[in-house]
Amino acid sequence: MLSNKHIHEEIKKIDEVIDVEKNETAKANLKATSIVIKLLHNIRTNMVTIMRHFNINLVESKKEEEKTDSTEVK
Repeated sequence: MLSNKHIHEEIKKIDEVIDVEKNETAKANLKATSIVIKLLHNIRTNMVTIMRHFNINLVESKKEEEKTDSTEVK
């Protein structure tokens, strides 16, 4: 799952490319993509708010766990 931090980082990268892009068509496509990402993030945020209101358990985000060797015998 993408965290809010990662989503904002990606939107920032898209906005930086938009600033330097010279092709108007590419610029418009990137801007539209940025808007769609922002809308999807807004929908996710609203869903979480509704779930909290109705006391629905949320899936806890997992921190990056230490990678284990796949050849390790358990």
